[in-house]
Amino acid sequence: RALRSAYEQGGTPPHTIAMLEAHGTGTKAGDVAEFTALNEVYRASQAEGTWCAIGSVKSQIGHTKAAAGAAGLIKAALALRHKVLLPTLKASDQPNPKLGIEGSPFYLSDRARPWLPHDEHPRRAAISSFGFGGSDFHAVLEEYRPQRPEVAWDGSVNLLALSADSLPELQQRLQDLVIKPELVSEFDSNDRHRVILVLTPDEDLKDRVQEVLGALADGPTHWSSPRGSYYAHGAAEPMAFVFPGQGAQRVDMLLELACMFPEFMDRLATLGPLAERIYPIPAQDEAGRQAQQEALTRTDVAQPALGAIGSACHSLMGRFGLHAQHFAGHSYGELVALHAAGVLSTEDLFKASRRRGELMAGDGEDRGTMLVVLAPLEEIKALIESQALDVVLANENAPSQGVIAGSREAIDAAEQACKAAKLRTRRISVAAAFHSPLVATAEAEFTASLEQVDFGRPIAPVYANTSAQAYGDDPIANVRLLGGQLSRPVRWKDSVETMWDQGARVFVELGPGKTLSGMITRTLGDRDHHCVALDDGGARGALFGLAKLLARLAALGHPVRLEAWQQRALAPRAEQIKPRRPKMSMPITGANYRAPYEPMPPRSAAPVIAAPAAA
Repeated sequence: RALRSAYEQGGTPPHTIAMLEAHGTGTKAGDVAEFTALNEVYRASQAEGTWCAIGSVKSQIGHTKAAAGAAGLIKAALALRHKVLLPTLKASDQPNPKLGIEGSPFYLSDRARPWLPHDEHPRRAAISSFGFGGSDFHAVLEEYRPQRPEVAWDGSVNLLALSADSLPELQQRLQDLVIKPELVSEFDSNDRHRVILVLTPDEDLKDRVQEVLGALADGPTHWSSPRGSYYAHGAAEPMAFVFPGQGAQRVDMLLELACMFPEFMDRLATLGPLAERIYPIPAQDEAGRQAQQEALTRTDVAQPALGAIGSACHSLMGRFGLHAQHFAGHSYGELVALHAAGVLSTEDLFKASRRRGELMAGDGEDRGTMLVVLAPLEEIKALIESQALDVVLANENAPSQGVIAGSREAIDAAEQACKAAKLRTRRISVAAAFHSPLVATAEAEFTASLEQVDFGRPIAPVYANTSAQAYGDDPIANVRLLGGQLSRPVRWKDSVETMWDQGARVFVELGPGKTLSGMITRTLGDRDHHCVALDDGGARGALFGLAKLLARLAALGHPVRLEAWQQRALAPRAEQIKPRRPKMSMPITGANYRAPYEPMPPRSAAPVIAAPAAA
């Protein structure tokens, strides 16, 4: 009755609720009874589908008794504010089969995910709080505004920056920091010597600083540590932003950044329902996860998805004051590069991406596939010619890496020929033989659609895959160059060398993965250059990867707005409130907390009563 009353009085049907903070005591009987009631009410609102993330904050802080409802309310309010569907601990474990959660309107959220907007109603969350004797409460919250107002900083990764005009002065500042860690670090990107540390709260600052001091004793030009320590001296060098193409996409790509930064939510909102392919409801088994990845791999899905993520990554660089002097994108990524350089608006980027993806997907016929071959390019060309293989060298990625394209039968034959020649190969997760005659029919239609787009002037050179040269000033020629790229080889190796010849020394890969960084490094070899990938956080997450990118670029002298890191928007009265020392602190384990008992004093030994003497 509490559930139905809340939804009727609020005018909020259950099928519009995307997050439910359950009472969730964790008892078998209690959870089954609560879930049965929820399932009945929600299924009456919509007969099919799964749409609502269910969980309980009790999995993280335990049962807070009279404060349990308030804790759930706070969680739901913060989720609506930051537009994030929050996780529940241990949700990845097998749920109680008596719940029958499979096929219900509910799913367990095992990780934080961006709360994507809905076209027909605002974001809504519901909270249950049940007490003894039938005092049951249920409330519905609705977002105040659809935009994410600020970055959802969590304090999990920090940056410490120091600089000086001389190396001895920098070393002294580092030594002072070891003695007095509370000292405020001073940093100016114009100083000749710069050190940046990426730190997590559990790390030993003294140990990290000693590591840097040991490295600086040798007087290196630049130095870095896998832990996230960076040093360099001298002036900043020209920078290029590069964007990956299809094949880089993956479910939950850059998930942590999508949950934190407004730039990502803005682009995902523009993407519409396709965004749910990037951040879908968590799959419960490997088969489900594979199906989600295959759905995202579809050309008409992957290309707009990569466009949204790439555009968000570029916008994120602007938040921290970073701007490139050169732009390039691999295959589909060339569209994102043109957008980043101001040639295509955000709206035109998504229009062109959708049209390109639709045309390259075709009408369902087999458009072939692609195969990476790890061998010198001349050797790959010789193999194709000598074996009369019906394939083309579609991508010249690096001196010793190419990609061949053709029908599936032709690629099977090429794979066997490479194996016989002892050449290593790897299949790519793509839906067609891009940059080959198999997709040539899409070229004319894509070029016609580009003629309806307003091509602006680039703010910096953008290098075309087909020519390995910068786009010119003629909009008509540029349209034809981009349209023709669909069926022509990608000369990525030559494009990288052209950018280097034009002065680019720092290459920043913006998007999922770090494949382009590897290609650039193999192409340039021992020539002076630096490759930095945004998606290089590994197991430590995408936020750590972003921190590493900013730290390295700041150390190299680029004017990174470090003050924007962990910058919080305070409420009007927040600055006037003095922090108070907590009266009690407790570990967050998901178990109910109880104060430790005072040990009982040892009992004194009972007096020994002597037995009466015998008469």
